[in-house]
Amino acid sequence: MVQTILVRRVTAPTLAPFWNDPVPAARPVGVRFGPIRRWTPAGARPRASGGPPAARPGGRARRADRQTGPVRVQPFVLALLLSLVVLFTPAAGVPDAPPGTDKVIHLALFALLAVTGRMAGIRPWPLLAGLTVYAAVSEVLQALLPLGRSGDLLDGLTDVAGALLGLGLYAALDRFRARAG
Repeated sequence: MVQTILVRRVTAPTLAPFWNDPVPAARPVGVRFGPIRRWTPAGARPRASGGPPAARPGGRARRADRQTGPVRVQPFVLALLLSLVVLFTPAAGVPDAPPGTDKVIHLALFALLAVTGRMAGIRPWPLLAGLTVYAAVSEVLQALLPLGRSGDLLDGLTDVAGALLGLGLYAALDRFRARAG
């Protein structure tokens, strides 16, 4: 039985360093010579073998100081429970307040949900979609349930604005931490 090795001649001078050979020469096709070189973006540190990448193309390096597991989800769960209490308390239990206070509370509550949701690791677009649906459902339920409350379109829009505000605050805070650390 005769084995044939296909040979390719590397003629482009830009490919020569890839083969660890300063002079173009004939190399068997499909056989690796020298160490494997991985592409890294400009300015990125080379990665240690076996470890996580020092930088991802098009993104920032992952930070090891972020909490993982249930600890980072707890603030989001507590904010969600707080929102259920605030949004579905019967009208008899809601204290009197000056006009417009309701909108400020909706804005702050959904900003808190967005920030804690991002801290929990939920990506921005699914989080925004979920909070938008939650805002719409909460306003419809306030109108339908016998709570003595009314659903308001402006409350729903304020909820979405609060979610956008929270996502913006988290992004600004994340950029600040990346520059500081």
